[in-house]
Amino acid sequence: MSIKIKFLVITSLLLLLSSATIFWINRTSFLDDKRSYLYSSALERIQDATEVINGGSNKVMERLQTALLFFDGSVFSPQIKTAAQQQGWGNIQIYRTIEGNATFLDALSESPSLPAAQLQYLQKMPEGKVQTDVNLDRPENMIVYYRKGDLLIYGQLTFEGLKDANQKNTLGFWHPQKKQWKVPVGLANVSEAHGPITAQLTGQGSSVREIQLNGNDYLVSYTWIPQLQAYMFQVFDKGQIYSVLQQTMNKTLLASALIIVLGLIATFFSVDSLTQSISALAGGMSLFASTGQSKPIQLKTNDEVGRMAKVFNSMLEKIQGLLRQTEEKARMEAELETAKEVQTVLLPKPKVDTDHFTLKGFYQPASECGGDLWFHFNDDKRLFVFIADATGHGVPAALITAAARSVLSLSMAENMWDPSKVLSMMNQVLCDLAKGEKMMTAFAALYDREAGTLTYSNASHDFPMISPLPPEGKKIKKNDLVFLTDANSKRLGESRESQFHTATVPLMPGGVFFAYTDGLIDAVNGTGTAYGERAVIKTAVDCTNRGSSKSLHDIMQKQIVEYIENQEQPDDITFLGLYIKQT
Repeated sequence: MSIKIKFLVITSLLLLLSSATIFWINRTSFLDDKRSYLYSSALERIQDATEVINGGSNKVMERLQTALLFFDGSVFSPQIKTAAQQQGWGNIQIYRTIEGNATFLDALSESPSLPAAQLQYLQKMPEGKVQTDVNLDRPENMIVYYRKGDLLIYGQLTFEGLKDANQKNTLGFWHPQKKQWKVPVGLANVSEAHGPITAQLTGQGSSVREIQLNGNDYLVSYTWIPQLQAYMFQVFDKGQIYSVLQQTMNKTLLASALIIVLGLIATFFSVDSLTQSISALAGGMSLFASTGQSKPIQLKTNDEVGRMAKVFNSMLEKIQGLLRQTEEKARMEAELETAKEVQTVLLPKPKVDTDHFTLKGFYQPASECGGDLWFHFNDDKRLFVFIADATGHGVPAALITAAARSVLSLSMAENMWDPSKVLSMMNQVLCDLAKGEKMMTAFAALYDREAGTLTYSNASHDFPMISPLPPEGKKIKKNDLVFLTDANSKRLGESRESQFHTATVPLMPGGVFFAYTDGLIDAVNGTGTAYGERAVIKTAVDCTNRGSSKSLHDIMQKQIVEYIENQEQPDDITFLGLYIKQT
């Protein structure tokens, strides 16, 4: 047998074996990837539906909160009744516990009184707890139970969330307590569906499980919906999904076999002169495939194999360069992640709620590390707040904020409450640290509870504002907002000779102090339009006139999150709201 024949036989076996091995590995990998994709896709679909239901539930809760704002302790205002009926809110009934009995007070619309069992259930509910429920046979309404002191609140409110989430009627529901079962389209004729599916619905989270129905394999993705006190699930037929995959794999196998035959024919005519070159090239490739490293292949031939060797050498050089870049990028990402974790530790808790005030803060960096900083510290009589914005963002700006945070910790340790002294100390530190290359705008304020005043000092920061409590029956305008424009000095780190002063303004119960960085007004939506200072002022005025000043921070946060969506922002966004409670 000639060398050519031997080589062809060996080459044929090697090609068949290697092709089969590669095909099997690729098939297994592809199936695993497909399975992972199916699991993640199934879970994602059910989670998307959950978000729709949560949105509908939040809308119900907002309507309940709005109605309660217009309840004076005995009756609803006529305006809220009219609005509720026109907008189709549903109904809310309020009872008061008097000497152990539930006495009806008022309702948004005429309706029969609650049965005694439901009233007893309301009386036994924990203080401040909200309990929701939905009848799967009538999902257009959400039942809400709520007890506040001696007030018993029952709501049967319009709930479109379930309908919106199940527009294609592909979702199923299982209410364990009521034993209610709603079958999705496609399973109505599967007699065994109830038992195997509900057996998989456990826990309070989300998951994907595999089951068999009538000998067929299915995927069940589900999640627990606390508002419904029920599980929501979706069922996928694995056989239908994998049939397309099997056809693709068969075509791939046929194409691979055809390529092997053509390769053998071509090898038959060129094997003698190519054996040595191919051996050298295969050796280099094998080394790279097994170790990820190889030396350039040196061939004296200028035919196709020689050109392949040159291409391989070029690819080898590029791949090795990419590997070095990948290692460097991984190192930098690890460092950025560490910096982000450190900066997160430096930020205070986002909410402080005492008997006298509520302070909330919002922080969203434009990159892994931000250049914004906010801080608070309080004792029984005083509250110190601080907000700042370093030039730029990213790691350099984060280092500046870390230095500023250290000064704040030292100031509090030294019992230094004076805003101007804190800014002066911070200015000296930043001048020494940044040498004038990095600066920071900052605003520091001290709220004195007994005096009812706010003493502040400003280092070229955006002017905060105070929204006062309007006189009863009156509304405020933009000009009624108090903008803190006094005691303004140069930026921190700009000059060691900078002098910082203080100014004092009243901050009485019912008033709101609101401060922010320029990232809030510069925030952009999908069209590139900035949020703007006008929107901030309008939100403050509207909240005050609606009697929801204490919710200014929450409303501002909701609006800015909806406005920017997932759009990349040009700057960090930070703001804080201080509401002085009325005793």
